[in-house]
Amino acid sequence: MFDQTQTDFKYPKEDENIAYVNLDDFENLIIRTRRDGDIIQPFGMKGTMKLKKYLNSKAFEQHKKNSLVLLCKNNEVLWACGVGLNEKLKVVSKIPKYVLKLYK
Repeated sequence: MFDQTQTDFKYPKEDENIAYVNLDDFENLIIRTRRDGDIIQPFGMKGTMKLKKYLNSKAFEQHKKNSLVLLCKNNEVLWACGVGLNEKLKVVSKIPKYVLKLYK
């Protein structure tokens, strides 16, 4: 959980292995690699798109796609680590509650 008293933080860039998120409405999340049929609702977008199309739009390297670490709820990708967040994880308060960090 994020330290609510800390005020000197910056939101990370999409390509970093850290994300400040809102996880209050989620249960049974899994970490895995991509599968056929995966979708994502990119940050700032109203609808969903296929993960494959999203990765292509980000010019993500083809040979790295199958080893990309994903935080998922069923077939919906909530965080493609180092690529981008799902709109549903958007932090709505000024100070985030949760920090996700992937150590490689």
